[in-house]
Amino acid sequence: MYNLGLVGKILVDKVINKNVVKAILLKAWNTAKGVQIVDLSDNIYLFKFATEEDRKRLIELGPWNIEGFPFILKQWDQKLQRSSALYLDLAKI
Repeated sequence: MYNLGLVGKILVDKVINKNVVKAILLKAWNTAKGVQIVDLSDNIYLFKFATEEDRKRLIELGPWNIEGFPFILKQWDQKLQRSSALYLDLAKI
């Protein structure tokens, strides 16, 4: 499941409403088989895709933005947890 995951962070100093983020991404991404969106922290999300094609397409079509702010996506590593180096790395971006 997580091998088809991405983690993303909106690069902005204010918190963007998670429902707004989800609505924007669901409309923009238009995935073939859908996507599960998990709110990890303020402006940080985990995305679980049903197909590798959807995941790869979204990486290739980037960069993305949310309300004009950069939205960075990285491959999720299933060995890492929220407090891991990947999470901290994203928090610093």
